[in-house]
Amino acid sequence: MKICAIIAEFNPFHSGHKYLIEQAKRMGFTHVISIMSGNFVQRGEPAIFSKKTRAQFALTNGVDLVVEMPCVWALSPAEKYAETGVFLADSLGCVDSLVFGSECGNLKKLSEIEQTLDKTEFSEILQNKLKSGVTFAKAREQAIELLLPGTEFSNILSTGNNILGVEYIKAIKKLQSSINPITLQRNSNFKCASEIRTLIKKNNKKYCEHMPNTMEILETPRDIFLGEKGIISVLKRMNLENFAQLPDISEGLENKIYNSLCECTNLENLLGLIKSKRYTMSRIKRILMCAYLGITDKIQRKNPPYLRTLGTTAKGLEILNIAKKTAKLPIISKFSDLSGKNSFSQKIFNIECTATDLFGIFSKKLEMLESEKKFKFIRQEQK
Repeated sequence: MKICAIIAEFNPFHSGHKYLIEQAKRMGFTHVISIMSGNFVQRGEPAIFSKKTRAQFALTNGVDLVVEMPCVWALSPAEKYAETGVFLADSLGCVDSLVFGSECGNLKKLSEIEQTLDKTEFSEILQNKLKSGVTFAKAREQAIELLLPGTEFSNILSTGNNILGVEYIKAIKKLQSSINPITLQRNSNFKCASEIRTLIKKNNKKYCEHMPNTMEILETPRDIFLGEKGIISVLKRMNLENFAQLPDISEGLENKIYNSLCECTNLENLLGLIKSKRYTMSRIKRILMCAYLGITDKIQRKNPPYLRTLGTTAKGLEILNIAKKTAKLPIISKFSDLSGKNSFSQKIFNIECTATDLFGIFSKKLEMLESEKKFKFIRQEQK
């Protein structure tokens, strides 16, 4: 048995994801695990479909076991998101490799960048660039260009999957994990997830062309702006101290959020008032969503206290049989599995319960999901 993990959101599951899974199997991996974001995703928004639907797509298209990345960490910056994904994969104790797609497709170059990020000179240059008012991403690109001359390396950090790839390598080293990183070059012929989400929200059936083995979708798509009244009502109840305790708050950003709330007329307006060259839209959305769901910096700085499995195929059960002996964290699949677990485990699960309950307001009609406490573990055969 040779097991690989893939960290993904499947928002939604598309042909590029299936290609990555197929390539992993061609490399000799017999079993594939997905570490998948739950009902909220890293861009700071609700996933377009529930985690149950997205897990079913994954299990139908080659994934053998779906392990959830709790919303506390799914809504974190790239560094913590990647570290959490690797941490969960490593905690299973039976994963051989992490397979990920990148625009670069060159593990050696990604590793060179990771090594450069760890240098003292890099930190010094980065801080100087940040003082000039550019975004963190731009400052990092410019620092890399100075330490690794030419645009060959700095351009690598201009795309999201390359950035995550570097962070995966960094996390494996930090955690001293035995997991082997493997990257495959992303195929540009596949339509990206954001384009597919646009088609879905417009009810353009062409999205089916980009989602393999598309099952009938019985739930309405989610969109952050459909829940703007709920978000703003929560934010209006918060004070400066509350905002200061949120993840990724720095340099007085809590003041800008608090003051912008007094001027805004809707969520789009609020985001526009806060956004600047320094603060990206995704970062702001993550912060506001964390506020909405009650996620603080103190909580997010920790690591997940358990491994929660959402669904499996017959081959996934083979992985679980091994993981029961090798896992470094408790494995749970239902609410009753939390019985007797520590208070932090209970706290994380309660936040997940809140997230699932609130997920329903982000649709055109109020569509509530089954509660987390009644979530039915998916057992599915691959077609």
